[in-house]
Amino acid sequence: MGFWDTVKGWFGGAPDEPAPEIDPHDVFRDEVRAVALAMDAFDTVTPHPREFALDVVPRGGPAMACYLSNLYLETRALSPDDRTDRIAFFLATMTERPELPTDWATAMEMVLPVLRPAAFFLAANTNGRRPPMAMRPFLPLLNEVLAIDLPNSLSYARLDQLEEWGVTLEQAFDAARANLAAFADEGLERYDPTANIWHLAGGDDYESSRLLLPGWLAGFADRVDGVPIAAIPHRSACLIGGDGDDAMVARLLQSVRAEYENSPRPISPALYAVREGEVVPFLPSDSPHAASADEGHLVLASIEYGEQKEVLDAWHEANDVDLFVASYSVYRSPSGLFSVAVWGEDVDSLLPKARRIAVVGGDMDSGDTWTIQVSWGDLVELVGGALELDPELDPPRWRTTRWLADSELDALRERSID
Repeated sequence: MGFWDTVKGWFGGAPDEPAPEIDPHDVFRDEVRAVALAMDAFDTVTPHPREFALDVVPRGGPAMACYLSNLYLETRALSPDDRTDRIAFFLATMTERPELPTDWATAMEMVLPVLRPAAFFLAANTNGRRPPMAMRPFLPLLNEVLAIDLPNSLSYARLDQLEEWGVTLEQAFDAARANLAAFADEGLERYDPTANIWHLAGGDDYESSRLLLPGWLAGFADRVDGVPIAAIPHRSACLIGGDGDDAMVARLLQSVRAEYENSPRPISPALYAVREGEVVPFLPSDSPHAASADEGHLVLASIEYGEQKEVLDAWHEANDVDLFVASYSVYRSPSGLFSVAVWGEDVDSLLPKARRIAVVGGDMDSGDTWTIQVSWGDLVELVGGALELDPELDPPRWRTTRWLADSELDALRERSID
């Protein structure tokens, strides 16, 4: 035994016992807790029992959960002093009581539209249902949300606030889009002098929201090569190019995935294009990058449905609800990528809108089972009477209302995908 092993033995450690692993998330949570306690602005600050979060009670305020994932990602590259300052600023916003507008005359000058992924509000809405926020669908798995732009923070408008203001959802979004249009092109410049890619460098945190403005993306038709396409990997990024330059498309695809995966506030890893003046998913069929473009949309769906499933499963377990939330799984075949969800015999299920549904029956215990795999369109056409859209779920899911008759299974077999 060496000298240092002997010393460790004196203090009760086994000679070859490895040092315990330190979780950086635990270290960061302790750091945030220390800053919060030093501010003397909270009655209690305790670690959340399950989440990467703190349970805090601001002085004179209600208890709330302080989720730390975004703050951790935003501050991990900062110096210790800068990180402490950023943490203190973040905590200060939780103790502030900003005055929200109480009338439409005031609110209409403060509202702006923002893009958010479909599962964005689920963490705060623990039953997994659609929250009562002022929002509407814009693109698959992306919603337009009404935001209230405050001096040091951003608040999301609720439907009951619109009722208090006496305006409809459409009127509120018309005003919000008009406010955004007033500075839509501020900071617009070439992303790279050597490439025909544009971006917004204004730093206003509404860069991705520009896609919500009618005709804004289409207005790049004379500036880019081909049909305008856009990448919105996170809130503060919007890259615009054209589909006529394959090298540029490849660069956008690479950039959008990298920035999406490394952002604390991601929006989408996919690209979007213009068709007949409207913003649509970029899904080219005759491009060398068709598979990569398709992958971005599948990744977005997989992540959004995965977050939704996690919330729904937890709520069902806590409330003793026997309901199977089917996974949205992505696979690769010789013909390309595809998504699949499973519908099991006599299993009360919530199905995501996957491109294929695997209908599975037989004796599950013995393993003597069979599978019929069909496209989503064929499933709805042939047995849509056994499915019911749940209007409170976003991303959308369909509840299975009964198992299928033999004649229906035979019809599905005739359309089965090999």
